[in-house]
Amino acid sequence: MLFGFGPPTGFDVHEWPSTDDSVRLILIGDTGQVPVADDPHKMNIEQRDQLRRSLAAEQATAIVDLGDLFYWKGPRCRLGTTPQQSGERLDAHLYDHIGGLGAPVFLVLGNHDVGPMPEALKKHFLGNQAGKRSRSRERCYRLQQKLHDDIVFPAVSYGVDFGPVRLATLHTSAPRNQWADNHIADFFAEQDDDWSLLAGHHVLKTGCDKTSEDVVSPWLQKSGLKPDLYMNGHAHILQVGVFDGVPAITSGSGSKLREFPHCEPTETKGVQWGASEFGYAVLEANADWLRVQFKNIQGEQLHCWERDRVNPTGRECED
Repeated sequence: MLFGFGPPTGFDVHEWPSTDDSVRLILIGDTGQVPVADDPHKMNIEQRDQLRRSLAAEQATAIVDLGDLFYWKGPRCRLGTTPQQSGERLDAHLYDHIGGLGAPVFLVLGNHDVGPMPEALKKHFLGNQAGKRSRSRERCYRLQQKLHDDIVFPAVSYGVDFGPVRLATLHTSAPRNQWADNHIADFFAEQDDDWSLLAGHHVLKTGCDKTSEDVVSPWLQKSGLKPDLYMNGHAHILQVGVFDGVPAITSGSGSKLREFPHCEPTETKGVQWGASEFGYAVLEANADWLRVQFKNIQGEQLHCWERDRVNPTGRECED
């Protein structure tokens, strides 16, 4: 598996009751850090409890966790591991953070979930097309939906038809030749008047944090995919921008934070707004428009961005 040879990630379509009404999704990433006292860049227990109250108050259709569900390195669940055993290893990092809030949680895998150092070394020496998978670690997250009714993770890449939006998840830590590009394109094409949302862990592009990473953009260009919105974690900030005509939301401060006092995110071409603050994003969409509100852990709005069907660049919300 050194050079990424292996079976593709596959792609499952998760059955979900579709609606013609508006959809409300919470976007939050990098939630896998257990609470730590006296570290300003990691949530403490009081901050996590406040975040959970705010998330529950959103009354969302669903929560999309954008990866890094566990720090430092996701546990292994070998064949024969029970759902209860997976919970003993994962719950303190995953379910205790974003589970049990009255909304189903759709999982996306991040680099820490499959083993961050091997993935980083492969990308460093072999290029961004290389990557890392771990079947035993993936199995741990698959077992979560057997343990908790509100956890959804049918496959490492999957699609969900919510009605006005179609969500496809991408395993961006896997070797690029295993990504489910044709499946995702077909899934979006089945109902091309729905908004197409693509969720992965690695950034499309960001200012201040993860600025040198370029994992997703070459794949989008090669595959010809142009989602209406790309959503990611990985960078421990909140940010919105438009890159090569694709709007991208970064929501990666769900339990860890990076601060850049001498960096202005909007100095990066394409970035429209950014903040280094613990928080999350709320996406609302109907047939005609799509809106994203960025919020702190108190549920207070920091920024709002919206777009219509015509202009992917979007704008700051008018009301």
